[in-house]
Amino acid sequence: MPTPIIRWEHAATILAVILSACGPATRGPATARPAGGTAPDPPFEVLGFDPRALPAGVTFPGQLVAGARWRDARGDNVLVLSRKSVDDTPGHPTSVWLWARHFTGARLVREVADRSEGCPEDNITRFREGALAITDLDHDGLGEATFAYTVGCVSDVSPVPLKLVLLEDGAKWILRGRTRVLGSGGEHTAEPPRAQWPPVLYHHAASRWRALLAPE
Repeated sequence: MPTPIIRWEHAATILAVILSACGPATRGPATARPAGGTAPDPPFEVLGFDPRALPAGVTFPGQLVAGARWRDARGDNVLVLSRKSVDDTPGHPTSVWLWARHFTGARLVREVADRSEGCPEDNITRFREGALAITDLDHDGLGEATFAYTVGCVSDVSPVPLKLVLLEDGAKWILRGRTRVLGSGGEHTAEPPRAQWPPVLYHHAASRWRALLAPE
């Protein structure tokens, strides 16, 4: 069954649930870490996302699906997820395009784009609900944005391509694989290879991947 598309009006609730599962959503003024003599964490805070009040310079193609805002060592950040589709038959898109854009202020830091075109069957290209999360797991004062989506064209009940993306300050890490259906699929590969990921970020991404494989 196709996964429901995230709607921006539900994004704040979804984001709050994900962040509560990952740990505290915000850190207030910097406080010292437990280990004696270590430096305090840089400031980091997740902010409310209002699609009707996007900062000047934040633009996106297609239709807004979801978004997030946070403040870190670089300043105020916005992530927008958007989608465009072409429907030959109402409700059955043949071509779908997805975009994720990370802005710091009005500066576009990173864009991720994907698509599935000319699908005569079921185009399952959409962002995964419940995958969007903003964190600072490595406590470097730079927020990490995590999201996931399926992409492709299917004609039966079988695993479909799934991608989980983590962005931080222009860097990009991806888990690529398939959904799990009736015990088949569920595997993934890391890009770059796992040894090149910060360990805490890989463990977070792998945990989110496992959660996405759970029955919806």
